[in-house]
Amino acid sequence: MTKKIKAGVIGVGYLGRFHAEKYAALPDVELVGVADLDPDRAQEVAGPLHTRAFTDYLQLLLELGAIGFALAVLLGWCVVRQAVRALAMKPAGDNRYMGLASMGALTAISIHSFTDFNLYIPANAMLLAWIAGLIAGLEFLPRRQHNWKQVGVAKHIDVRPVRL
Repeated sequence: MTKKIKAGVIGVGYLGRFHAEKYAALPDVELVGVADLDPDRAQEVAGPLHTRAFTDYLQLLLELGAIGFALAVLLGWCVVRQAVRALAMKPAGDNRYMGLASMGALTAISIHSFTDFNLYIPANAMLLAWIAGLIAGLEFLPRRQHNWKQVGVAKHIDVRPVRL
């Protein structure tokens, strides 16, 4: 017997309801629960699917276990990597300053949320998503192209093997 993959749906509005139904119908997937700010809507979707209803998405992520935690960490790592890249490189325009400001804001909301455990408050979660979106949208200039004629090197060098 194969082990089932745990899944959860955060936000069971119009489209989230369909996602939850599809996950519940898959034979190799265990729908752990659905999360929504409206407890009646969460229960309305969870009841027929024989799963749990959550009003706190962090509780659902905890129920998903290591995989859910790993996905959250991976997303966070990608966002932080993009911000550090903006700080280390010379990006286009004012993106370096935007990266610095976004990294500071990301650090502040992370410390605030982890010490007070209030990331489940929609305003804080939305702020975190907004900061992550700013960081993800930073654009960079392409790497500097060398002008080989100025350096005195031919652009195309013939590297055929030599027979002795």
